[in-house]
Amino acid sequence: MRRLLFVDDERLVLDGLRNMLRPKQRHWDMTFVTGGPEALEEIGKREFDVVVSDMRMPRVDGAALLKHVQMTQPNAVRIVLTGHTETDMALRTIPVAHQFLSKPCDAATLEATIDRACSLQSLLTDPALRSVVGGIGRLPSVPKLYMKINESLEKTNTSLKDVAALIEQDMAVSAKILQVVNSGFFGLPKRVTSVHAAVTFIGINMLRRVLLSVQAFTSFERPSVPGFSMEELQKHSHLTAMIASRMFKTKRESEDAFTGGILHDIGKLILAMGPSAANSRPAIRSATPATTTSVSPGENEQSGVTHAEVGAYLLGIWGLPYSVVESVAYHHNPLAVRHKNFDVVDAVYVANLLAQEGPAVDSDAPDRLDRSHLAHLGVEGMLGEWRQLVQTLRNTEAAT
Repeated sequence: MRRLLFVDDERLVLDGLRNMLRPKQRHWDMTFVTGGPEALEEIGKREFDVVVSDMRMPRVDGAALLKHVQMTQPNAVRIVLTGHTETDMALRTIPVAHQFLSKPCDAATLEATIDRACSLQSLLTDPALRSVVGGIGRLPSVPKLYMKINESLEKTNTSLKDVAALIEQDMAVSAKILQVVNSGFFGLPKRVTSVHAAVTFIGINMLRRVLLSVQAFTSFERPSVPGFSMEELQKHSHLTAMIASRMFKTKRESEDAFTGGILHDIGKLILAMGPSAANSRPAIRSATPATTTSVSPGENEQSGVTHAEVGAYLLGIWGLPYSVVESVAYHHNPLAVRHKNFDVVDAVYVANLLAQEGPAVDSDAPDRLDRSHLAHLGVEGMLGEWRQLVQTLRNTEAAT
């Protein structure tokens, strides 16, 4: 049974939550406490799977409480409830909250958010690894690229399109922006998978505030795995995104595929983060043959989980759209998803492997693509055209 902690300094709000969630009593072990100090006492007594906290509370507010949960129980999913008028306070929770829900929150939204977050734990069965991933509030960004993003934001004539193009090259900033925009913090009526759409919606000023709220993304100067290149990972991910997005004609699928491509290897970034993460993680299973771009740092053939599952878990508890999370989780194994038509998961799978091929494809080299799967989907005949696309994209990149 899942253990949940609900925190609010208003007794009437807590009573409302208790009555609203009464049908879940058979499945959830729920504790309701009035205010931050009482919540700290409960957290000291037992562990929780999910902590849902109000933002504005005296003595210990939501940001301080969730920061404590992040440090002491990183395995717990952290959700903050905030009003639309509490922008400045809510921004303080961006580094410590997994998801944001607007107040008042209806039962269906709250239940769906909690159920989905809990179900994601099946991706990572090892509690120690869930704690490592769950404790992450920010991800490392390529220093030079992050500086370009900041410089672009400081210019008075910066266009949203130019800023979005820079952000799309960085998986860490892309993931964080999509996390915030898809939260209840902005109250959007639909999920956003496009970085460009996200940037357009929040605008330059709010984008600056979001980036400032996470105290700038950590630099990546000392990877814990020898030979790991942050720049090469970003370059590969961007190429994968461009390939995958061009496999569709519809805007929605193209945007989903692009974002899935940008974020498909974010699990490698997580596994390569600093000594603390490296020392805490268990053995990681390799998902693909041992090549420079295909195997996560720290992965091996022993039992464990893959970088794909690690990345999908983080993006899932961050509340990113399911289409993106699914493409990250199964980009090495699209057959794990039941489907009859070529979709975003397949596109990221194919694009990832095509991006790993050399500039000149050897016709005698082993083909790592599952031809039977592609034939079943009716797209095997597109491989020649897609490989030509890859070559065109490489030439364009070399010319710039």
